Amino acid sequence: MEFRPAIRVRGALAAALAAAALVAGGASPASAFVSVDIARYQAATPKCDANPSFGWVGRVSGEVDNNFDTGQYAVSFVGCFPTKEACDTWRERALGLITQVIVQNSCAPRTSKD
Repeated sequence: MEFRPAIRVRGALAAALAAAALVAGGASPASAFVSVDIARYQAATPKCDANPSFGWVGRVSGEVDNNFDTGQYAVSFVGCFPTKEACDTWRERALGLITQVIVQNSCAPRTSKD
C-alpha cells in the first residue's frame, strides 16, 4: 500500500507549521535520547534556501553529552524565520538541547551571505 499525503504544504506555510510544532513540544530537552531530539529539531527547522523571503536567521551551536559514552559531540542549528519573535522562540528551544558549552547563540537580520 502506497502512502500519499492528503495535503501538501509548501514554502512559508510549511516552515511556519514546522516552527509551531517545535514550539508546541516537537522536541524534548529532558529526553534520555537527546540525539534523536536534535535530529528531529534540525529536520523541522525552516531552511534558509527554502525560505528566501524570511528576514531573520538563527544560529545555535554547542556541545551535547553523548548518550553512548562519556564524551561530548558538537551540534549546530541554523534556520531562517519570518519574524524576530519566531527566531527567538526557535533559538531558546534549540538552546535547551545543548547540554554542555554553548558556542553560538544568535538571531540576526538575514544578510546576502545567508
